[in-house]
Amino acid sequence: MMGWQPIETAPTVEGEDVLLAVNNRVLMGAFFRKWDYDRYAHRTDYVWVISGGRVVKPTHWMPIPEPPN
Repeated sequence: MMGWQPIETAPTVEGEDVLLAVNNRVLMGAFFRKWDYDRYAHRTDYVWVISGGRVVKPTHWMPIPEPPN
C-alpha cells in the first residue's frame, strides 16, 4: 500500500475519493471544480471537498485502501 504523499502529487481526477490529511485529521474527500461550489470562481479553479460540501486545504493524500476480505 502507498503511504502519505504531498498533496501536489495527488490525482486530479474529478470526483475520485482519496484520504486527505487536514489539520492533523484524516478525512475522505475528492477534487472538484470550484465552479460547482462558488458561483464567483473561474471555471478552471479546483478545490478539495469533503462530505457536506466543505472545502478543505489538505497537505497530504493517500489512496483509500481496499476493505478487508
